[in-house]
Amino acid sequence: MTLACACPTAYIENKNYYHFQKMIVAMADGPPLALHALSFAGQLLVWSGRQWTACDKGWRRVEAEFSRPFGPDDGRALAAALDDLFALMNVAARRPVIIGPANCRRVWRDEELIVRAVRAEQHHESALTLALLESLLPAAAARQAIASVARIAHLL
Repeated sequence: MTLACACPTAYIENKNYYHFQKMIVAMADGPPLALHALSFAGQLLVWSGRQWTACDKGWRRVEAEFSRPFGPDDGRALAAALDDLFALMNVAARRPVIIGPANCRRVWRDEELIVRAVRAEQHHESALTLALLESLLPAAAARQAIASVARIAHLL
């Protein structure tokens, strides 16, 4: 995943504990959707992705926050499923996946794809879930990601 910024050309240092380096993100057109337009579950997914890209310390915060509404067991399970999904995207994505910074009030297209994939799985539309995941991941990785998306959809 690539950390993106609300301004069109910005240098952002990604401090995630996976295989990230300093990257330049140049977005010709801005994100189309306001964050507040998403459901609470959608906002939670976007927030968790942004925390995942921030650093290891940010992910511990996600686990703690998920434990509040979902309880410790389900909160940890949800955080683990999201961590699995983001880690898979980090190593197998077809292209850089754009995740916005924590303070961005817009939803980036790739963030929206993730939210739509979870929503499709919640509505038992497995073919749509797979198609959305395959827009980000190769077919084999998308099939592997379905398990994480299904756990996320069930827990949300």
